[in-house]
Amino acid sequence: MREEKRLFLSPRALTHMSLASLALILVLALSIAIWRSASADYIFTTIPISVGPLGVAVNERTQLFYVANADSGNVSVVDANAYTTLMTINVQGTPTSIAVNATTNKIYVANQSDFVSVLDAETNSFVKNIDFEILGGDGPIGIGINEVTNRIYVSNKWSDDVFVIDGETDEVIDIMGAGTGPRFVGVNPITNMIYVPNIESRDMSIFDGATNQLVATVPVGREARGVAVNPVTNQIFVTAGKDDKVVVFDGTDNSEITTIFVDEGADPRDIAVNPLTNSIFVSNAIGATMTVINGATMEIIQTIEDLERPRGIAVNLLHNQVYVTSKENNLVYVIQADSRLPERNYLPLVTAVQ
Repeated sequence: MREEKRLFLSPRALTHMSLASLALILVLALSIAIWRSASADYIFTTIPISVGPLGVAVNERTQLFYVANADSGNVSVVDANAYTTLMTINVQGTPTSIAVNATTNKIYVANQSDFVSVLDAETNSFVKNIDFEILGGDGPIGIGINEVTNRIYVSNKWSDDVFVIDGETDEVIDIMGAGTGPRFVGVNPITNMIYVPNIESRDMSIFDGATNQLVATVPVGREARGVAVNPVTNQIFVTAGKDDKVVVFDGTDNSEITTIFVDEGADPRDIAVNPLTNSIFVSNAIGATMTVINGATMEIIQTIEDLERPRGIAVNLLHNQVYVTSKENNLVYVIQADSRLPERNYLPLVTAVQ
């Protein structure tokens, strides 16, 4: 007799898994039951950082997060439990975006000085620079990682392409042509699709990670820049700064689902998703705010104010917190999200049928 086995994993347990394992489980996810509390998001604390912080990324396994500091040429290593900077790693140049591979325990830093720095997250030390200039790459600015395939994708804003790096050798293995002025990079580790908004051509390039081929180009709007992927719902969220909007796409057919408008003149820049709570967070540089969107209803549920020129943004799944960098104030805002996961609330997942 065939018996269906059900497995329940808490959000805390999920953070200790490699993304490769998590991706395989998410493929089998049938439903997500998330309870939202009545409390609002709020600024929990601020953390002083080096000069000119931009990109930020979280290592869920070690509970450290990393900040690329464009004006000081280094990366800050921050303890997510103690909210203190442990050290800085010198990378030189102009580091802008940063991504963590928790499976290999490596950190990759896109540097507009035409290289990508590789850091060892075990020792928090510099490993090597990957030279882009020698291969024609000009202005590395966005970066995304597929931990399942161990591929790193870096957009070059001036050469209009995306470099593909093999995480095993940390060498460039392919170059994908994008639109005009590619910016940030979003990756769906389950479908192996890569999403790159193009600020000048006002669209988004979509690549198949299995073939490194462009499969579609979809219109977004003026100053298409930030992108975030929810691998559970297979939805892609893209900011268009000059249009003050977030465009939502369906990853199954690359069609537009809806458009969500933030405050007029807010200039949405970066964007992040919490797939456990299905919440989307948008940093608005000119509006000095962070917009919170409910991914189930596609409605704005809150606007966090008094953020000085917010830029980079990342989510800590374990703490259900959002990190937002302020380049002008040289700090990181730590925002406590309101979508608390109750102690007994789990993701119901179906495993193999025996």
